[in-house]
Amino acid sequence: MSRYNIFSIDTDLPFADTFATGLWIRVNKDPITLRQSMIFVPHRRAARVLEDALVRVMGQTAVILPQILAIGDADTDEIDQMDLAQIGDRKLDSDIIVPAITGLRRQILLTQLIRTYLKANISDEKISSSRGASLYQASRLAEDLSKLLDRMQTENIPFKNLEQLVPDMYAEHWQKTLIFLKIITEAWPKILNEEGANDPASYRNEKLSRMQIYLKQKQPERHIIIAGSTGSIPATAKLMETVAALPKGAVVLPGLDRRLEDNSWDAIINDVTHPQHVLSKLLFKLSIVPHDVPDWSPLVQGQTCVRKEKGRMRFLSEVMRPAITTEKWHDLEKNFITKSDLDGIAVLECQDFQSEASTIALILRETLETSGKTASLITADRSLARRVKSELKRWDINIDDSAGIPITETPVLVFWRLIGKMVEDGLAPVSFLAAMKHPLARGGMSAGAFKRNTRLLEQLILRGPRPGIGIDGLIQALKISMGEDRKNIGASVVTAKEKKEVHDWIIDLSAPIREFEKLIRSPSVKVQDIFEKHNQLFAKLVSDDSENSPWNAYSADYREQIASIFSNIFEMCHDVPEISGQEYLPFLESLLSSATYRAPFGVHPSLSILGPLEGRLMHFDRVILAGLNEGSWPPEPQADPWMSRPMRSDIGLPLPEIRIGQSAHDFVQLCGAKEVFLTRSKRINGTPTVASRWLLRMSSLIKSLDYGGILDGAYGNWISWQNSLDTPNCTRRLSPPTPRPVLAQRPRSFSVTQIGAWLRNPYHIYARQILKLVPLGVLDAEPIAVDRGSFIHKALETFVKDGIPSDLNEAKNKLIQHGRSAFGETLDHPAVWAFWWPRFLKIANWFVEQESKNSIKIINKKAEVRGHIMLTVPSGEVKLKAIADRIDQGIEHPYIIIDYKTGNIPPRRELISGLSPQLPLEGLILREGGFSETSAQIRTQLKYIQLTGGDPPGREVIVEENTDALISMAEEGLRKLIEAFDNDDTPYLAYPDPNNKMAYDDYEHLSRVKEWSL
Repeated sequence: MSRYNIFSIDTDLPFADTFATGLWIRVNKDPITLRQSMIFVPHRRAARVLEDALVRVMGQTAVILPQILAIGDADTDEIDQMDLAQIGDRKLDSDIIVPAITGLRRQILLTQLIRTYLKANISDEKISSSRGASLYQASRLAEDLSKLLDRMQTENIPFKNLEQLVPDMYAEHWQKTLIFLKIITEAWPKILNEEGANDPASYRNEKLSRMQIYLKQKQPERHIIIAGSTGSIPATAKLMETVAALPKGAVVLPGLDRRLEDNSWDAIINDVTHPQHVLSKLLFKLSIVPHDVPDWSPLVQGQTCVRKEKGRMRFLSEVMRPAITTEKWHDLEKNFITKSDLDGIAVLECQDFQSEASTIALILRETLETSGKTASLITADRSLARRVKSELKRWDINIDDSAGIPITETPVLVFWRLIGKMVEDGLAPVSFLAAMKHPLARGGMSAGAFKRNTRLLEQLILRGPRPGIGIDGLIQALKISMGEDRKNIGASVVTAKEKKEVHDWIIDLSAPIREFEKLIRSPSVKVQDIFEKHNQLFAKLVSDDSENSPWNAYSADYREQIASIFSNIFEMCHDVPEISGQEYLPFLESLLSSATYRAPFGVHPSLSILGPLEGRLMHFDRVILAGLNEGSWPPEPQADPWMSRPMRSDIGLPLPEIRIGQSAHDFVQLCGAKEVFLTRSKRINGTPTVASRWLLRMSSLIKSLDYGGILDGAYGNWISWQNSLDTPNCTRRLSPPTPRPVLAQRPRSFSVTQIGAWLRNPYHIYARQILKLVPLGVLDAEPIAVDRGSFIHKALETFVKDGIPSDLNEAKNKLIQHGRSAFGETLDHPAVWAFWWPRFLKIANWFVEQESKNSIKIINKKAEVRGHIMLTVPSGEVKLKAIADRIDQGIEHPYIIIDYKTGNIPPRRELISGLSPQLPLEGLILREGGFSETSAQIRTQLKYIQLTGGDPPGREVIVEENTDALISMAEEGLRKLIEAFDNDDTPYLAYPDPNNKMAYDDYEHLSRVKEWSL
């Protein structure tokens, strides 16, 4: 018989309830003995679960619970809960332990060390590729280096062993890594000594080691039990060995498989991917045969835990059989399990990620239909967990997610980061509005007033070209806009009073912004100083004009955690050398990236979302194991950035595949629930996935037993039910909207350019003229083709109005000067200077030479000539107006109407059909004497001048058709169009003829023409 008190609780039993029942029996149901006992569990949530289980076992009996501590099997920081004084009246003589360094402080120190090392060795050819590493890169490198420190110290591998790795044996890039890792062997121990601290993993090892020594020396009389740990950490395994040898000590293993034969166990100890691998190593070390490990507690009548048939466990044991012994599947008899043994397991293969999340949410929701029933989603895929949590809001269910969310993604930290990004980007429009439109933004006033000022500022200066850099550039642009009449979205003018209010508001915010801005632009600044200014600006923007600050809306726990993190960062950056202001924000975000916010446990009494490690010791009536695809569960072995597989083997680190075995153990443990749903997505983001190896093994084994399909339809067709949630009982096709405003609302004035839009897309006129919708300017607008056309038109207008010199060189230089004035500050834009301006120079040369050739035929030239006429129709008069690019008075033709085109010239068929009526309608206005400084004329020539700056730079296209006939056709078509839309029954349809769409249309998206075309 073994001298170790080692027990096991089978997978098909609820671990916590079974353990609590056995403990109560073990202490002879004596409350005093129970209170004196000490229980160690892997993590804090397991401690809470065990407390609840003990309360259930005690029933109505008032009792003081034993001490239940987490020994950090999941989280090394949890070892801080332990104290030697808690398990005995006397301490060891050498009871002082060097405290553990915090993760934040370690990352900061390693970041400094890495930068110093790289700068000092920048001439070394073997690390030259690392030169110029930014503070952010060094911080990320420090984070990875911390993980290497923890791995080595967890496995009790001395740092000096790194020196025994022979660089010449490995590829050149691994040689560089070994040289770089001298940081660990040489510099880091000295820094730790100066800090008076130890690495967290070393601290944990020392703490557990001292406890182990204490227990061996003192042999305490109280019950000391380690429950639920697998001994995956060597220091924990040693403590388990010591506790198991105590007279009243015990180790309770989770889900030891005692069904496998000896040769399978021999294979398991060498198979790191097997669920029993870690347990096999522990038992091998203790010379214990798995079959000899007894149950923790015999079942007693009336206990709360109900045992299911063990056929499911036999099935899972075979599914997880070591690959080298799977030939024994052929020896299985069909009745080794029955179909009823698999009752309670369902496999759901969903079409995509969203379908899986929705199906899981439906299963969780259905759980609540049974009073007192509990369910948990257990997955390693945090993205899937977030989607399920979101889907449950369909039923107003807020579910607890144990993984929490990164602290940087919480609302307060998002706002804090947006403020930093805003100042870092020089108050660029997009970054500025992202911060100012955040729900937490107040700036010392009410939410409504702040939003109103932000909107006014947006329409005044942020829609269009970017203002000057920083707060001073913003104020300067605002001052300029105060003298302009700019319209907002609703086409109403911003009043002078509103402009002044916005100006005063920005001036009030300018001081903290300017202070932060000054430091973020500085080439050398202390982290504490810039961090303080950042937080002052944050405090200014988050403050309200009342006591109901948005900051107070968050829980005290959340606010305390934020305040604690900021306080720690400020304190621990006291000795960081000065940095560039541009490095500040990425560096701070790297320090915050590992922090997680977890809401208080128990948001919902019946439902939860857990990670695999947390879930394995907990009991639920229904368990959903989700995300069962390769790479998710089991996880993909991560490549080690520091060591190759041979290097890891040489130094004694376990292979990355050991995580697969740990995940497999969690999977088997969780399959012991009464109802188990195994779900996966066939596709994620359109990419086919591979089912988890465990699902494939289950499928293969079921088929070999001729039980095919038994798991597919268990508990109903959930996927079909989920699909029906969003599928209406019946559908009714609706007709596209046909807006028909009354005649009094229909416009009576049009420009010649609007007539073309009216012909092609009547909805354009409806939105623009009747609804008065004005296109919103682009934020931080880049110059576009329309701008190029406007610049060239403006340059030619001023050039012609100024008078064209007869000397060619003088004329070219003059046109170029007008071009510079027209382009203005846009010339500073790289794309404009590189592409647009050279084309304009070519246009200028061509245009001047062409004008020189035509000058002998021209008497007078007028640019940007305004005109209008009134057309009489049955329902009244309609105004037709135009601004002609140019009208020349010629010798052969009394008047020549010219239209500049920087794009394409309308094809002949569109002129004849009337789809491009702009130039003919201008001819109509001229014929009727509607243009100023011109007389009515029948004989008119129509001409296009195309200016592209290509090869050739420009060309003249004279309309060869009968001009008078063309003008008459345009007039007739316009009158018919007006008369048609003067009928109240004529709708303003969106693109009646899809073949004649406009090249650019600001209103197409409003008409939803594409949606209605489905």
